[in-house]
Amino acid sequence: MVQKIPYRNIPQLLLRAREELLCHFRPIINHFGLTEPQWRIIRALSDVLGKRLPFDSLAQLRAKLYGEFPHLARVDRIATGSADDVAKAAKLGGRLGKGAFTSPVTDFYLTNPIARASAVMAECSALARNGFRQAAE
Repeated sequence: MVQKIPYRNIPQLLLRAREELLCHFRPIINHFGLTEPQWRIIRALSDVLGKRLPFDSLAQLRAKLYGEFPHLARVDRIATGSADDVAKAAKLGGRLGKGAFTSPVTDFYLTNPIARASAVMAECSALARNGFRQAAE
């Protein structure tokens, strides 16, 4: 039975239609750990870059990844190692200093390119450098 729509607000109707459609796809997208906006961004970027993705769904993407990199399909499994691998790592050498371990990250707020391009993250970084002291306004 067709539901009668009590109003004619086009933006509201479009949002409701979108929600009705996405309720079928949301569980599939979430199952693979991607949000809808993340998947839309990936698809849109592939078009803009002129390198349209050869798959139209996350299931197709996952199948392609597993085909090329089978170890990605082995979720929650640890690959067995061998004594030879340990011996090879030991031969690499190097010395461990006596000082304490320290973090190589000097500015948490600027640890990646997206954060470095963000004015908000630059402000957070400046506040952190000043001990989060801020002038009263």
